[in-house]
Amino acid sequence: MNMQIGASVLSHVGKGVATVTLNRPQLYNTIDESMRADLRNIFHAIRNEEDVRAVILTGAGQNFSVGGDLSALEDLTREAAEEQMEDIQATAMAIASCDRPVIAAIEGRAASAGIGLALLCDWIIAGKEARFTLSYCRVGMGPEWGLSATLPERVGRSQARRLMWDGPKLDARGAHDVGLVDEVCLPGQAMTLAWNMADAIVEKPPHSMRTAKCSYRIPLEDLGIALDNETRSQTECLLSEDFVEGVYAVRYRQRPDFSR
Repeated sequence: MNMQIGASVLSHVGKGVATVTLNRPQLYNTIDESMRADLRNIFHAIRNEEDVRAVILTGAGQNFSVGGDLSALEDLTREAAEEQMEDIQATAMAIASCDRPVIAAIEGRAASAGIGLALLCDWIIAGKEARFTLSYCRVGMGPEWGLSATLPERVGRSQARRLMWDGPKLDARGAHDVGLVDEVCLPGQAMTLAWNMADAIVEKPPHSMRTAKCSYRIPLEDLGIALDNETRSQTECLLSEDFVEGVYAVRYRQRPDFSR
């Protein structure tokens, strides 16, 4: 049965598994306001679906998600920037507070906010040709989507600093080597492996699995503090000249000059 269908996120429940699909393939599944709203609605609805014992999060088309829509962040007022960050914060908490195991199945590109979204999941499977990069500092931004908590939790603080500061481009094997990804599979097989894992979860006692999931996730209080801090710091970044320069450089494919 279809639990919910949104314009930018599709969801379907079958055999105890909810599949949630980012559905803007023509735009590389960039995350905009409507996608965030759909994600919140779907993950809130999952709480009331007793038949759902596992969740798979994936992207339509050839990519998981290349991150946020930079064009929507230009020329924001302080009020609009704060609202944007509060919206991200609410969406991140809706996903993180889900008490069912959530598996991310990644093919193609996962960048910045796309990685932040994946790290809110419990297990990440990536096809061998998947590519990962955190490009926030390249455009004058800082971490969001809880990355200030989830990234060091996965890869350690030293590695998290390197990934955020340098923004290296990693293939799936490189992402696995640093701890960003849990499992690498043949290209195009991420959903198959995710379904195999989800099927195994469905066969286990639901209360036990939910208890285990909640026992090993980042405490929601800690994630909430990280998101609060990100909201304040990212708001300042979005209003800065560095961000203006960074977006300009991306648009015109040139090297940014942050010394101005």
